[in-house]
Formats: sequence, C-alpha cells, structure tokens
Amino acid sequence: MEVKPGYKLTEVGVIPEDWEVKRLENISRVTSGKRLPPGYSLTTHVTDHPYIRVTDMNQTGINTNDLMYVPDNAYPYIGRYRIFKSDLYISVAGTLGIVGKIPDILDGANLTENADRKRGQDHRHNLFSRLFAKCS
Repeated sequence: MEVKPGYKLTEVGVIPEDWEVKRLENISRVTSGKRLPPGYSLTTHVTDHPYIRVTDMNQTGINTNDLMYVPDNAYPYIGRYRIFKSDLYISVAGTLGIVGKIPDILDGANLTENADRKRGQDHRHNLFSRLFAKCS
C-alpha cells in the first residue's frame, strides 16, 4: 500500500504522521449505559430521569424531540448509569460509531446499554474532533 507523504500506516490504517495510536481506554475512562430491569419500561411521561437511546443520537448531539424517560420507581436500579455534559458518547450497538457531546439540558441523563460513555474532560474537544473525523 502506498502511503502519501506526511502519513503513516498503522494497525488501524493510515493516519497523519504526527498522530499516535492509543487505545481509547488509555486516554479516557470508558463505561457503558444500562437497560431497564425486567418488568420496567421507558415512558414518554416526563420524569427527572431522561434516557438517551441510540435513536436519539447524531454526530452533532442529541435529538430531544422524542426522548423517553425512566420511571421514578425504576430509577434506583439504573441511576448510576448516567452521562454528563463533560462526557462523549459513542454508539456500540444498532447504528455503530455515532460520536457526540451531551447538551447541557441532558447533563446527568441515563444512557442506553447500546452506547458507551467516554470520560476524559482534559481531552474532550480533541478526542471528539478525532473520533468525529474518523466517523465522517
């Protein structure tokens, strides 16, 4: 494979010469979301616990038009699986590889089990830019 000047061939493909290949886990803490336990269902009734699904995600953020919510009685079971405005998300099931930022209004929302939460505030903008460029 011919590699243009200024680029190099790595285990993940051709990248700019001054980039490094690193496992995401080494530059950001990775956690996953959670589904509701058996016997509980998401609701359209607005509660204090919005639930972000892959269908709500896009490359520029979260579409809030059709949000679902965690019922108050189910929240204790999944309350620790939240995502915050300083985090990034990436879908890992369904439509793979959607990367985005959490808007302020969804700070602390619950996250689907079909997405991962990437923490690493110091690298948030740079990480988002590189992930977004890779997915575009």
